Amino acid sequence: MWPFSCQRMEMFHAYSDEESDDEWFFESIKRYDDLLMYDVQGQVSCMCFCDDTTLILAVSRDTVNEVWEVKVPDKLVAGKNAGLFKNRDFTLVAAGYTSNPVGEVVWTGGGVVTSGPAGVELYTRDATDVMNLASSLRSGVKNASLATSGSTVFSGESLSNITSSDLTSYLTKSFSVESNDSDNKHKISRMSVIHDCLFVGLSERGTVLVYDTKAGSLGYSVESSELCSGSGRWSMDVSQDGNTVVLANSAGVVSVHDTRNLSQPLFTWTHDTQAELSSSPEIHISPTGLQLSLSGSGKHVQVIDCKHGVDSNRTVFVHDGHRSHQAKRVVHHLWHPTQEKLLFSADDSKVQAWKYQV
Repeated sequence: MWPFSCQRMEMFHAYSDEESDDEWFFESIKRYDDLLMYDVQGQVSCMCFCDDTTLILAVSRDTVNEVWEVKVPDKLVAGKNAGLFKNRDFTLVAAGYTSNPVGEVVWTGGGVVTSGPAGVELYTRDATDVMNLASSLRSGVKNASLATSGSTVFSGESLSNITSSDLTSYLTKSFSVESNDSDNKHKISRMSVIHDCLFVGLSERGTVLVYDTKAGSLGYSVESSELCSGSGRWSMDVSQDGNTVVLANSAGVVSVHDTRNLSQPLFTWTHDTQAELSSSPEIHISPTGLQLSLSGSGKHVQVIDCKHGVDSNRTVFVHDGHRSHQAKRVVHHLWHPTQEKLLFSADDSKVQAWKYQV
């Protein structure tokens, strides 16, 4: 079996200059239904789910880069009254080396697709527990954004070099998405595919372009307000039904839009950021579409109300478990695909799984 370098820490283990461990421990009991912390021998750069019970982690330490397929602890995905479980740890299912650090990872039925300095690569699991490089899907692009639809993987660094790769037939098509200002050199922050529509977020503008993959043309665009559309670095996410698009930038602006009525945002919210830590905001919509989560500025993950507007009292929850002095900021987080209020987050050396109370 591949050597698994992730070990469970004591629950609620934390460090803080502002309050003692005991104070934080007792406060956390009231706030969390579950909170598990795991020490990773390396830094997790990105994560994604294969299904409800399996997680993909990309990990780097020194000159070694790996991708892991791990099973989520049974306790986290079971019902509240399911009883006791023997296994409360992640279980390694398969792992493999990658030639370079991985910047983004997605799962398809054909295997694990990674993006990084070496391009876009496909890793598949052999008859044992080792994931091997099966194919280089794209070698001429660095750190491309990824999105999947069935067996098709979309990848692109800018609007002028997006490709779709069918992992069944291995056919690759290249296409360009035109923006409203006819500049197809804009850099991409994130992509997502919902109902044959490719949502393309621009990293330097508060804009999401929606490309109809069947018609092969631009359908419509989602724009943040003019006052903040050019501020800092932007990220985006799309709800599972495609009806909600949310944008966030490194200046602390969050803009939420209903794709069925684009006349104006549902709401725009501004929050405090730490300028030196907020270069890469990350925002995600919950599986229910009712809440969204935000990280990228400091060690916290914020959960806020997505449907009823946001004001000073609309923050639902703040996860502050990444408290170690060694942790600089939350580098990545994501929602469980089906479990309500269950999120996973990673700092420089730890992965945390947490289910919050409201």
